[in-house]
Amino acid sequence: MNRVLKITQAYSQTPWRKQVQGVGSFLAILVLGLVIAIIYVNVSAEAATVGLDIQELQITVEALDRSIADKEAKLAYITSAVEMEKRAEKMGFQAITPGQALYLVIPGYSGRTAAVLAPPSAPAQVQTVALSPDYSISLVDWIKKQLYLPTGP
Repeated sequence: MNRVLKITQAYSQTPWRKQVQGVGSFLAILVLGLVIAIIYVNVSAEAATVGLDIQELQITVEALDRSIADKEAKLAYITSAVEMEKRAEKMGFQAITPGQALYLVIPGYSGRTAAVLAPPSAPAQVQTVALSPDYSISLVDWIKKQLYLPTGP
């Protein structure tokens, strides 16, 4: 008992321990707050960097889309009938009439097969869905039915 009294007296005679404990608690909370703030700033910086990367990639995609559209327009222009006719004339080709054309009959060749773009049309089949009477009555009708049902013997 005497020993416990001495320890209690020694602890109460050193008030700086409570101050050190309070300062330590404050510093621990401060360090924890700083760690949370650093993590928040780091995540925010990463999110901003990823956002900028996404914007740059979107700009690249838009530039590629414009380039593709430009090339498609050029291809459409150079394969137009007027341009093809001009190039054919420059290469020495001459336009002919259907009477000047020479058609050859090749035995065993039946010609091109017609392209089938869609399946043959069939009459539309109407499917009727039969609902159970349990699902086709209103709540009020169901309650009436349940209340007026004769109970068994």
